[in-house]
Amino acid sequence: VYHDQSGRFDDTEQRLLGELGDTVALAIHTLETQSALSSDRVFEAKLQIRGGYYLVDVARSGGFRDCEGVVVQGTVPLEDDTAVQYLSIQTEEADEVRDRLANHAAVEDVTVVDGGNSVRLQVTVTEPVPEAILAQRGRVVQSTTVEGTSATVAVEVPAKEEIRALVNHLEPTFGAVSVSAISEQTEERVQRGPSIETELLTDKQHAALKAAYFN
Repeated sequence: VYHDQSGRFDDTEQRLLGELGDTVALAIHTLETQSALSSDRVFEAKLQIRGGYYLVDVARSGGFRDCEGVVVQGTVPLEDDTAVQYLSIQTEEADEVRDRLANHAAVEDVTVVDGGNSVRLQVTVTEPVPEAILAQRGRVVQSTTVEGTSATVAVEVPAKEEIRALVNHLEPTFGAVSVSAISEQTEERVQRGPSIETELLTDKQHAALKAAYFN
């Protein structure tokens, strides 16, 4: 919408046009999501994140130096930018890794859910995480792995053309995001995201998960 006279739209008109734009954007996103859910053709894009993510910060500071593998098994968005993430970490130094995570400014709480060589941690983080941002756009994150000083997020998309839009959506929060691989998933190989043991959730987390499912 434009006018050949500068300042032609007053504050009320600008506000209404802004609301209209948000409504149209939501409608387009809803249609794209419905199309993705009904499509038999799905692509998996692997997005590399090298900054702005607490797990990358911990990796860069050597927090995972004793670990053979760090995997995000599930993410539950809560209010604002808070989220609960479930991590699976191959290490014999569970307490040390827990303490290193807990020392990050954005980490509110770390709980050891299951010990052993394959440690499961429940981490409450108070800053944006890529998995929650992608979920808000209706995308399914298959996995997130942390290797070296970067995190690789494997996400399902209905078309290759959407990958650039996802990258552009993530970059204001996480800086430069690169695409390391794109592959088409057959119907037999398509799996929905990792399951979460709901008995481990609090009442507040249960409510958030239920709201996300039905919305």
